[in-house]
Amino acid sequence: MKNQIKPIIAALLMGTVFFANAKTLPAAPTIKPYAMSMYKNDGKPTFNVFLNKLEGAKLRIVLKDSEGTILYDNVIGKKSTEYRTKFDMADLKKGTYTLEIIDGKNVEVKKVEI
Repeated sequence: MKNQIKPIIAALLMGTVFFANAKTLPAAPTIKPYAMSMYKNDGKPTFNVFLNKLEGAKLRIVLKDSEGTILYDNVIGKKSTEYRTKFDMADLKKGTYTLEIIDGKNVEVKKVEI
């Protein structure tokens, strides 16, 4: 009987050490359903936005001024895979504006200076 208890105790100790040192795995990385590029046109108060997205994903694009007022709001449907637009900021005051890309789970915010 003594010979059977020693291996059981050793197994329990090994299991305790294993679980005490176990680390949780990092959360799965979030993959954005789109790729975006944006650039400001030199010498002009305009900037272009290019989006390529996965079919089936729905995106919302919102342009806001520094006070949070929505200047532009557009939803890109699930069937579209590309979106191209040019923002003409000539009639707006100089300052900082934000462009938000919302995919339902995440919000990506880009700042635009005029």
